[in-house]
Amino acid sequence: MSEIYKDEGVSVHDQNALRPAFSFDLQKYKTNNSINDALIIVGAPFINPIKKDKIVISPTLFSENKIFYEFDLKDIITWEEIDKIVNSKGTTITLIKLYIKKGTIGIRYEPVLFQ
Repeated sequence: MSEIYKDEGVSVHDQNALRPAFSFDLQKYKTNNSINDALIIVGAPFINPIKKDKIVISPTLFSENKIFYEFDLKDIITWEEIDKIVNSKGTTITLIKLYIKKGTIGIRYEPVLFQ
């Protein structure tokens, strides 16, 4: 179990779940690559407490068809915060513009219904 998210009031299952990333959770990455050599993905970033070298971003957070992309942190050129969205419970979600190196291999997660 991750000590970072250890919370007595939260189940072990929820402690290992993806959590929304806030701007202070994300670091600016300095690479030799230019943003001209990047693909841009806009969405809500998430932190995986188990895979600390990865970032997960959801460009379809408010859509019925949820899609997530996972990238290695080393493949990020930089990112920019676009906006913050607050729901009625006061939970904040940060939207970012993520610059990923062209030619990067990522993983796409999307739900599938098997019948």
